Amino acid sequence: MKTFRSPATFALVAVLATVSGLTLSAQDSARVIPIVAKKFSYSPSEVRLKKGETVTLLLKTEDVAHGLKSKDLQLDAKIVPGEETKVTVTPQTAGQFTAFCSTFCGSGHFGMKMTFIVE
Repeated sequence: MKTFRSPATFALVAVLATVSGLTLSAQDSARVIPIVAKKFSYSPSEVRLKKGETVTLLLKTEDVAHGLKSKDLQLDAKIVPGEETKVTVTPQTAGQFTAFCSTFCGSGHFGMKMTFIVE
């Protein structure tokens, strides 16, 4: 992965990308966190975030439909087998937040949770 050592180099790359029809956005540069749902857990089960940092959650399922919901993080996503669901999150409050499966997925559904720790 290339890093840009000067603001002028980054500006040049941004101009060239725009001229060539590409656009750079905050979402493009957001950290991507893959999360896999399966009966009856998420992997990873704990994710650390930084307050104010925009991240993209890349959600997949290995079996049946699931959901991922957290009121505190304004997160409500459906996870469908065979598809990737991308959700952008920018936590505004530090703390520990629980997210849970919002789509009934079987006998262990009500215990299907994960933790987001925002520092």
